[in-house]
Amino acid sequence: MNFKISLAEYINKKIVDLLAMQNPDGTFGNYLLSNAQYPFHTMAFALKKLPASPWHNSEQLKSATIKALKYFYSIIDDEGKTEFYGHSGSKWGKYIPGGWRMFCWQETLKLLGDDLPEDLFFNHKKKILEILNIHYVEMQKQMAADPEPFKKHAHNLLIWKALMLYRAGILWQNSEWEKLGADILDKAVKAQQGDGWWSEGGPIVGYNLVTALAISLYAEWSREPMAMKATEKAAHYHEIFSYPDGFPVETIDGRQRFSHSHIIPSLFIPPSFSRFPKGQVYLKQVLSNINQAHIFDIGAIHGFSFLSFTYENLAENVAEDITADKPVQILPALKSAVIKSEGWYSALCGYENQPHAGGFHLERQNLLSVWHEKTGLIIGGGHSNYQPEFSNFNVFDHRGILHYLHSNPKIQAQENEMKLTMTYGGLSAYILVRAEDARHITIRYGIESFAEEVFAAYAVRTNLILAVCPGSIITTGENRVELNEKSILWTEEDFGNGIEHNHWKLLIPQRKIESAMIKWPFYPYNSYRQDRKSELASAALIVTAQLFPDEPFIEYRIEILP
Repeated sequence: MNFKISLAEYINKKIVDLLAMQNPDGTFGNYLLSNAQYPFHTMAFALKKLPASPWHNSEQLKSATIKALKYFYSIIDDEGKTEFYGHSGSKWGKYIPGGWRMFCWQETLKLLGDDLPEDLFFNHKKKILEILNIHYVEMQKQMAADPEPFKKHAHNLLIWKALMLYRAGILWQNSEWEKLGADILDKAVKAQQGDGWWSEGGPIVGYNLVTALAISLYAEWSREPMAMKATEKAAHYHEIFSYPDGFPVETIDGRQRFSHSHIIPSLFIPPSFSRFPKGQVYLKQVLSNINQAHIFDIGAIHGFSFLSFTYENLAENVAEDITADKPVQILPALKSAVIKSEGWYSALCGYENQPHAGGFHLERQNLLSVWHEKTGLIIGGGHSNYQPEFSNFNVFDHRGILHYLHSNPKIQAQENEMKLTMTYGGLSAYILVRAEDARHITIRYGIESFAEEVFAAYAVRTNLILAVCPGSIITTGENRVELNEKSILWTEEDFGNGIEHNHWKLLIPQRKIESAMIKWPFYPYNSYRQDRKSELASAALIVTAQLFPDEPFIEYRIEILP
């Protein structure tokens, strides 16, 4: 695959969709999220610099770009602030635009230059420089108060503000801006964890790409060796924690859940990944998937805004032969392992965390995911908050206290098998995954030692979280049921030996003492809405079973149907 040709094809194709959804006022679609209103640099890049683009010098695209710029300018008040709209149109208050938005705005103005009306260029430049100076003064004060801002967490917003300032120094010939931006970015590079991630309450995947893109662009522009080395480590991390279709693995991610509404992988694509074998594997997965997508999700406009920077900095020469990894990879520091074997991808991620502390962070509850190339995600979906049903184990001790967050994780892996052992309230439990062949995988939940005296002190319930497709059909024997808002509670009498859905079958063993139960729907916590509610599209179907001394484990088997 030629990365540049593939990405150019996507940009050219999706500008058609972008223009079709532009409103007369310059906005795009009816999506209020502020992130979706500044794709003008990619538009400007296709207009001026994208080789052999049918949009080169297009009056239609030029007019659309100017409309988008005018709209963005119009929503900024005299104090340099604008309202930020979150998901579902919720308002999060006024702020001074910086980071991603300012970065794209100033780059677009510099790129178009004389192509813009003189008054537009002058007014936009004046406003941009005013806002940049506000950011510079604030960031100076911030760094003076806290010279090491990434000791605990490397927040992506500060890193993008630093990149904005670094580039502003170059674009507008201001050495003080450039130096402060570079100093902060250098600190961010040093804050990277050994496995290639930046901590935002622990390891993440989605936002880690946002940070990796900023560091990658800094590395490409500055040629700073440490920054380039950081992007190589990030490339390895994302190649491991990405499904083979390019979508991020939610199991290790402490901020974002898996979503069926995401029709393409993240469009935050670090160009430096193209310089390293692991990154090349990742880029092939992402670019293949986005080019196969026929729908342009308006929420993806956010990432689309940066594809021009990715294109311009991709490496020209890419190795064709990449050595395949072993079927099982283990990451001891992250207490995690993954299986990539015969169409399967499965992850066990035991990274330990603290109980929910608010904000956008999630408790790490659901430690298992299983994906297949024919079906997509089968088990998993990500973490939640305050919801024990989204935890793999619920353990009640003799005082009646519920323990649903794990501690003391230990990971083991060999051949096509991996095992995560951890404790809940002092009781040792485990999850074992074994990829048997191209159509079968086995998952076992168990207690390491469940003697009668232990049973007297603990009650244990396991939860297998299924990432089903709401609105579609689930089959149990002779029954066919649509997964809608109506609640489901099934026991063995209802589901027999298992259920079928989306080209897979889950085989559920019969229990001697108490049947496993299937419940639907469970709505996860949504940290991106002020009311924290989620939609049916995010709901999970959960298989729950209690463990006893005579049945200290339960073993499920997934079969991919012909």
